[in-house]
Amino acid sequence: MYSYSTQLIDRYATEDVEICGRTLHRGDKVTAVTGSGNHDAAAFPDPERFDITRPDTATRGLSFGSGIHYCLGAPLAEQVSPVAFQVLLDELPGLALAGTPQWYTDPFLRAVSNLPVAFG
Repeated sequence: MYSYSTQLIDRYATEDVEICGRTLHRGDKVTAVTGSGNHDAAAFPDPERFDITRPDTATRGLSFGSGIHYCLGAPLAEQVSPVAFQVLLDELPGLALAGTPQWYTDPFLRAVSNLPVAFG
């Protein structure tokens, strides 16, 4: 099983619109870089630091989309993930990184291809 975080989402402008001084015309392709969503220094102090204590509204991932494009599986993932991680930590005491993670190189998806761990 693979768990991917979408990094880019392509959409098309449905009408002419000006954004930051640039005009997008109806039908123009727009690529949102969702992978950088929580890295805005104007919105988050020390945005590159992993901070598990950030309020839920600040950490909600953009990869699930929104509106009519919201992922149907997101509520299940949000319910199951904490339980799965707790079981993993309970069943594998001393779980620790045992090497350098390897990442897939696909620019649209962010995922670990190899994660060496040790436990016990």
